Amino acid sequence: MGFGLLRLINLHADMPSDITWSGTFYTDEGIYARSAATLIATGNWHIEGDFNTAIGYPVYFILQVIFFFIFGINFEAVRILSAISALVTVILIWLIVKQNVGNRAAVISFFLISTNFLFFVFSRYGQADMPMIFFVVLGLACLLLGAKIKSTKHSFLSSFLMLGGLLTKT
Repeated sequence: MGFGLLRLINLHADMPSDITWSGTFYTDEGIYARSAATLIATGNWHIEGDFNTAIGYPVYFILQVIFFFIFGINFEAVRILSAISALVTVILIWLIVKQNVGNRAAVISFFLISTNFLFFVFSRYGQADMPMIFFVVLGLACLLLGAKIKSTKHSFLSSFLMLGGLLTKT
């Protein structure tokens, strides 16, 4: 669990400049956060002639608005959304594997996902990837639980969670 919490340390630090093939700074965090930041700052979510995430990524937009409202408009607020989504996703995967395979497999999966470099990097990065994965994994957990207890309500909820993942990042 300690390695999982490392995602929350020093969230204001920028990603390495060589993370992209071009070697330029990666600006996607700002592009994806701009509509939500504009809504909090001005009351208007639409930016004329710009990429408006409220249209393309409505669930991510809403989550960002909530996090900006709570933490203020800054990169830490954008990045903590990804970090928390990743932490909860790792815990959900551990629970899913424990319930369906066993404790040993759950511990191994928890370790492998927690220490995976790409998962770690994207969990500290202010993009929609981690919240999307969270919704999909939560939907899978509901689907498996619904099948286990023979509940159509869980299966129905699973559909909406999967849709939430789709509307977080399409």
